[in-house]
Amino acid sequence: RSATKKEKSQATPPPAPVQAPQEPIVSAPAPTAAAAPPQHSPRSVTTSSTVRQKASRREAVQRLFNALDVADAGRLSMKEVHRFARACGFEGAAKEWPGEWEYLCSSYKWEPSLGIDVVDFELLVNDTGGIGYCDDQFLDDL
Repeated sequence: RSATKKEKSQATPPPAPVQAPQEPIVSAPAPTAAAAPPQHSPRSVTTSSTVRQKASRREAVQRLFNALDVADAGRLSMKEVHRFARACGFEGAAKEWPGEWEYLCSSYKWEPSLGIDVVDFELLVNDTGGIGYCDDQFLDDL
């Protein structure tokens, strides 16, 4: 007579469990003398105060951008940026502004006919070496 599946499974012992190796396959390097904690320059350490200041500045830039964006287009036109330039001290005649606008667009790689979005505007007001830089106090005053 032939054995049933149940009888075969009972007659054949299960395979032995695989034993884990006693030695690790990859050994960790031996501990050395206590390492000095990593050195951080003052610039690499971000405090919560710094994060708050950046967030506050970003919010101030966004508010200023929204105030200038009278067309509510999400971009500032040449005319809208001219209002900002006047607030920053641009004293040239209105007929001089298109030349200044072209200079800004060329310097910052903007497309003059499109205007600038909030990211471009933020770059302008945060560029400490640029003509559109605004310190925190000036942003707050605007």
